[in-house]
Amino acid sequence: MQEENSKKDLNSINKSYLTLNNTKMVLKTFNVEESVYKKFSEFCKGHGVSMSKQVEMFMNSFIEEDPKAKQEYLQKLDRIRSGKFIKVDSFSKKYGL
Repeated sequence: MQEENSKKDLNSINKSYLTLNNTKMVLKTFNVEESVYKKFSEFCKGHGVSMSKQVEMFMNSFIEEDPKAKQEYLQKLDRIRSGKFIKVDSFSKKYGL
């Protein structure tokens, strides 16, 4: 009987979580490298942000409805990355400062 009540409590918790702020939410499990998880967790705690919200924003960035703007940005990044660069070990020596 107690186990049955625990399941009911868990179901009610899940249901309230699933309708958080009138938005249907889903609980998913992902496999992530432990070191990545730890660093991301520390980052989120340090900045006072929700890990779930950060993952959701990341996912939204891939499915946003205006891919043209995203495509233009990616093309710009490619142009920047393929630019001519020179290695400078010491800025002051290179430019006499």
